[in-house]
Amino acid sequence: MRCPIILLAVICLSFMLLSACGPQVDERAEPVVEESTSTEADVEAIKRVNVDLIEAFNAGDVSAAVALVMDDAVDLPPRRPAVVGKEAIREFLQSDVDRFIMNFADEIVEVEVAGDLAVIWTNYTVTLIPKNDGEPIKNNGKWLKVLKRQSDGSWKFSRNIWNSDNPPPERPTG
Repeated sequence: MRCPIILLAVICLSFMLLSACGPQVDERAEPVVEESTSTEADVEAIKRVNVDLIEAFNAGDVSAAVALVMDDAVDLPPRRPAVVGKEAIREFLQSDVDRFIMNFADEIVEVEVAGDLAVIWTNYTVTLIPKNDGEPIKNNGKWLKVLKRQSDGSWKFSRNIWNSDNPPPERPTG
């Protein structure tokens, strides 16, 4: 009977020693909250870059649009694989510009800045007018864009994801 009591005492003593050796938490310490480093100038610069992107789309100016994205940027289009890198994004945009005249409108819902990262959420409407015969394609949806501050203080797009509010196209039956 002495063995289990001694074993229990050793286990309890071990737990007490281990807890004494662990990191100490000062319960009186204030929680660390990272303050937003957003400035009005940052928000305005981000809004301007967003306007520049929409203007480039509407002008069919792929070079101007691609100048606003980082070399390692990623687009995440709906129902398609990710488009990774500036040159792949250039090809992706060029294929749309070759086929359509674009008429984009973009309404900013929110801009959040945290240090050198920013997120802008917009609602978009677009009409794609085929350059060959065909009916215009109208779409509206949501767009989330992540931007990074560059070493010169400018902002460039790093990640883009969007999705349509329109129902998906009907699948053929048969």
